[in-house]
Amino acid sequence: MKDLLISIAGKIAHLTSHANKFFLINKRVFLIHSQDLSNILPLIKDGKEIIYFSHRFHDSLIKTIPGNHKLYSLRNKINFISLFFRLVFYKLIILNDSTNPIGVINFHPKQKIIQLWHACGAFKKFGHESHHNKSKPSSLFKMYPKYTSVIVSSNDIRHCYASSFSIDIDKILPLGLPRTDVFFNKRKIKESNASFYLKYPYLKDKKIFLYAPTYREFNKKRHYERMKTISIVANGLKSNQVLIYSLHPFEQTHTIQSIDSKFNFTNEPVTTQELLLVADTLITDYSSVIFDFCLLDKPMFFFPYDLESYESEQRGFFFPYNDLAPGPICNNAQDLLSEIILQEDFSLTRSAFKKKFMSGCDGNSTKRLLDHIQC
Repeated sequence: MKDLLISIAGKIAHLTSHANKFFLINKRVFLIHSQDLSNILPLIKDGKEIIYFSHRFHDSLIKTIPGNHKLYSLRNKINFISLFFRLVFYKLIILNDSTNPIGVINFHPKQKIIQLWHACGAFKKFGHESHHNKSKPSSLFKMYPKYTSVIVSSNDIRHCYASSFSIDIDKILPLGLPRTDVFFNKRKIKESNASFYLKYPYLKDKKIFLYAPTYREFNKKRHYERMKTISIVANGLKSNQVLIYSLHPFEQTHTIQSIDSKFNFTNEPVTTQELLLVADTLITDYSSVIFDFCLLDKPMFFFPYDLESYESEQRGFFFPYNDLAPGPICNNAQDLLSEIILQEDFSLTRSAFKKKFMSGCDGNSTKRLLDHIQC
């Protein structure tokens, strides 16, 4: 019944959306699909905002949003009625992921639909470019042509977003992402780290290795089996070093049983950004956290144990993986531990990587975005 209500509300919104040529409401609405709030928070911390959250969004994260805002969860499908009304008539719509309700509206030329994609850079493919989307019906991607601008982290990757969303490259703006400003603010980094160690004093004075693998839609059993071998690294570290891990938000119920539960930060009340700021070293596979972390110029290690299947059957990559990764690439945990002990210098590779993928991020991205919003 509720799904039927959404369908009816969407059709009514489509039919009536031409009414916005007669009037628009000079307000803005946030539509948050991805659980990553880091690009959104700098924009919503002041004033009273209207914010909608998709069914994916974890309720505990909603409570972390400061201020007195009107919050609507789309788990309650009756909220789609007010959402469609606001999409039709509000002048500014800001979102952080692909969200289907955008696709059914006929927007007025004076409306702005700004996509703040939840990931920096361009690593694994998404949108029309992703392998696993090729077989999906085109009706699922009607929202892409509606974007009036997409904010990205570098001029060199604009073509990746243009092809992924099938929109004009002039709509792809390399203003940098708000989430990255904190990486240039020494005071905020110090405050964030101090807060972290107050919550987890057993990690103080330790060199922290953060393991942050990405989500797999396929071959999950094999993925979990290989992922737990990371304990070889954890057990091989020095006494002043420690490995913690944080899995993708879609894997909140999973744990790496070979690692002590106190080192599992998947469901802890800390953000990915806080974990990156406190980490001394990052270990990942295909996660876009490498782009944020490269701003800190700290070592990264890559553990892509299913690279061949991920590249050919799952997402694929915009650039050759072996050329992209700014650190050692290891297919098994023992080799990974050996590379960590060796600590080869990849600083020049990281510098080139940062220049290519993050040149639009300099600590002033939020200001540039706010100026764009005001245009």
